[in-house]
Amino acid sequence: MFSQLTPRQRQVVELVAQGNRGPEIGRILGLKEAVIRNYCRAIFDKVGCDSRLQLAVLYREQHPVLFPPIPRCGECIFKADPCFWCILAYRAGRIQ
Repeated sequence: MFSQLTPRQRQVVELVAQGNRGPEIGRILGLKEAVIRNYCRAIFDKVGCDSRLQLAVLYREQHPVLFPPIPRCGECIFKADPCFWCILAYRAGRIQ
């Protein structure tokens, strides 16, 4: 699934999976945010995702060594994807 991506698209996916937003990814890669949006749209089409959150969760699930599972609250523990608040709390280091 991710093997069909270009090297630059893989970089974008990894940065999305780390929790970076468009402007942050643009600064890291030296690209404009509009270019990052275009990369994301192309990645969504190739991978079959609808959002950056879905892309990040899918990538993390397929690369568990790089990204340990995100802890979940009682509201989202039975859902396929962690909720937005769990991802924010994990990224901020509030939950381990």
